[in-house]
Amino acid sequence: TGIPMGSTIYSGMKMKSDVMIQFRSRSSATLKMDKLTFAKINDPIESVDPTQQQVPAEMFQPLTGRDAEQMLTDLSRPINFRYVRGNVRDIHHEADDPEWSVNVKKGLLSMLEMNLEKRKELRKSGAIPQVLRPQSSDEGSMFTVMEPSIVGECETLYRISPWTSTSANPWMHITKVRNYQHCLDRPKYFASMFHLRQCAECVREQSEPLRSASQIRYTLRGNMRQFQIQSAIAESN
Repeated sequence: TGIPMGSTIYSGMKMKSDVMIQFRSRSSATLKMDKLTFAKINDPIESVDPTQQQVPAEMFQPLTGRDAEQMLTDLSRPINFRYVRGNVRDIHHEADDPEWSVNVKKGLLSMLEMNLEKRKELRKSGAIPQVLRPQSSDEGSMFTVMEPSIVGECETLYRISPWTSTSANPWMHITKVRNYQHCLDRPKYFASMFHLRQCAECVREQSEPLRSASQIRYTLRGNMRQFQIQSAIAESN
């Protein structure tokens, strides 16, 4: 958080965790966050623009105390779900797990969503920002679907890169771009400095903080029907 053009002092928090997913059966699984650490910042930041760039890790300080202990307790609670053909469904959590904690874990689960069977495929897609649109001369490797996410069901573009290994041990790289301009229930958010004074820069940035898209890059082992996600890296714009 910070006031654009008003101060270089920003406050923020970040967390780091191992995420463990254990399958109890072919489709039933449990997600649990482990080895959680928290860090905070409440200082002037001049070396980078915190609203556009990642703040260096050395600028953060460890976050401890009662609030950190409560966050650790809540985020450490497991969440159960079913994973069927790349689709996350039937999410169950402990009754006393607070909503914010559940949403963090739902955000992690949304990265597992993988629709290689082209369910709810769109024949005509919206304009995904060019900076995030995967570049490929092979249009046959790209398709667009409506896909569930933490913010609702949104248009999602898939690009499947060529196989990178033998047919006996196939691997593939997939880039998935979620277009927040085309969701069934589009999220919105507005901000200004004070209720009585409008912030011109805030209006220009008017969030719609999810006004463009997010991108996830996957490495998968297997084929289009049976696969394991080996890595997933998410970025937002």
